[in-house]
Amino acid sequence: MKYSEKLWLSFVILGIFLFSGINCGMNSAVQGTVYFNHGLVKVNTHQYEEAVVAFNKAIQLNPDYAAAYHNRGVVKSMLGEHASAISDFDNAIRIKPDFAVVYNKRGYAKSALGQYASAIIDFDKTIQLKPNDAVAYNNRGYAKSELGHYASAIADYDVAIQLKSDEAFTYNNRGLAKVKLGQLDAAIIDFNAAIRIKPDYIQAYCHRATVNIALKEPENAISDFDKAIQLDSDYTEAYTGRRLAKISVSEHNSIVAKSDVYSSPQTPQQVAKKALGSTVLLVMKDTNGETHGLGSGFFVSSGQIATNLHVVRGALKGYAKLVSQNIKYNIDGVAAIDEDRDLVILQVTAFGIPSLPLGNSDAIEIGESVYAAGNPKGLEGTFSDGIISSIRGDGAYKILQMTAPISQGSSGGPVLNKKGEVIGISVLTIRDGQNLNFAIPINYLKFLLAKVQRTKSLQELGASKKNQSKFFHSDDSKNSGDLSSRGKLTWSETASYTFSLRNSGRNLVENVSCIVIFYDMDGNQIDSDVLEFAGQIAALESKMIVRRSIFDIPYCVGINMKDYSIIGPRTKRLSNSYEVRVIDFEIVK
Repeated sequence: MKYSEKLWLSFVILGIFLFSGINCGMNSAVQGTVYFNHGLVKVNTHQYEEAVVAFNKAIQLNPDYAAAYHNRGVVKSMLGEHASAISDFDNAIRIKPDFAVVYNKRGYAKSALGQYASAIIDFDKTIQLKPNDAVAYNNRGYAKSELGHYASAIADYDVAIQLKSDEAFTYNNRGLAKVKLGQLDAAIIDFNAAIRIKPDYIQAYCHRATVNIALKEPENAISDFDKAIQLDSDYTEAYTGRRLAKISVSEHNSIVAKSDVYSSPQTPQQVAKKALGSTVLLVMKDTNGETHGLGSGFFVSSGQIATNLHVVRGALKGYAKLVSQNIKYNIDGVAAIDEDRDLVILQVTAFGIPSLPLGNSDAIEIGESVYAAGNPKGLEGTFSDGIISSIRGDGAYKILQMTAPISQGSSGGPVLNKKGEVIGISVLTIRDGQNLNFAIPINYLKFLLAKVQRTKSLQELGASKKNQSKFFHSDDSKNSGDLSSRGKLTWSETASYTFSLRNSGRNLVENVSCIVIFYDMDGNQIDSDVLEFAGQIAALESKMIVRRSIFDIPYCVGINMKDYSIIGPRTKRLSNSYEVRVIDFEIVK
């Protein structure tokens, strides 16, 4: 969540005016006030660690010093220690229940941890105690937006602007909510206002540029991205957006040439470049905000991604990420589903990303060359080739059998012909077989695209109404519960770690893929790492897994990035516990 530093500075200044003169008449209280004021000075000079030390001393001398708890919580939030900050805000409110500004800041900290419903309760209390608090209305609007309540969020932003019409971030936030509702022209007006108030507002330029791409104004978008880069040459999202805008211009100016390209065979390199430019990694989250599963998908139109239904079923939320890019596109909902054929169309707020052309799966012949793109086991941007080895079934339930290798995590990815057209969607591999990989014919997806209606939430999918898809059945002989982590995770060097993986089953296993999830002291997820152990683990035995971090590699040139984690020192510092979730493994027979 990106808030103006001005917000936090205003809190500190408010604290100085309200509390610097407190004197309880006792020597310890007087000394506590001295340390408190010393802490405020440290905050104003950006010496945050020293400020915390001073506030600690103030609280030690005066345990009922609400202002000291309040300001220490503010500094901890600035340092990203939101859970600890909430504890301080709790104490401040316990001592002073009508402390309006603290409810607001506790709500902010909860929002930073993704606890939006609880945050809204705090913002409600702030507004009850202080009805003209524009910041509280803005913050409540943000929390509502994160929960998908965009119309209600806009109403809060409206009030915030009526109370204080010169806050750029409120216009920016309202513009984003309007984008979610498809009110693109109105969103442009809000982004214009944000930039007028704050001419160096990089995010507002990028948001306006993204909407301009959707409005078929790529030249305006390029101009906005140029301005963002001029303001911050290290802002990677602006470079990515500008590239997409230029692609949009190119597509607009050469639509006939593009059609000619897809009508003739291409080299594997050309097919791979186009396919991976539209293929996404899908990361799905459960009710606790933890990683529920991984999959693949691809853009079929502006803001719409096709994938398998089983990839997203059971998840509360999730995001899509283009291969080798850092931007995460939150999944807004589901536009259409086909239960029988395990297909779903996801809605995301992403404009200007090229979609893949759809071929004719009825014209496919056995022996035809095909390519599969996806993210097997979370490894981004994998591209493989093979042939159509069989076309099974008939009528309404055909399925393509191919030799192009896929594995878990590739589900939902595109299968393409030599023209770069999608002719199928990866759905299943049978590990005990010899190259038995399957894809759903693309013509089924074409029918589904014609049925796109209102967007509904992932939660509305609920549990499957059928025990299984008509295309495949589950293999109950392999239980991920046979593998688990035992003992303590041990950190070493800057951010490398070691843990034990236990095989409680009766079979020798190998090629274990898993997700390691890290939690802070309050049980909140702070990071995760997807890894693969290629070795073998004997039945009823354990294996120590050593995971090196790139932060511990002196020179990263020439290394295989999938062999290392990107877990950093912050995760090591905040991590209090961990969990290992097994994604997949192979039984050695």
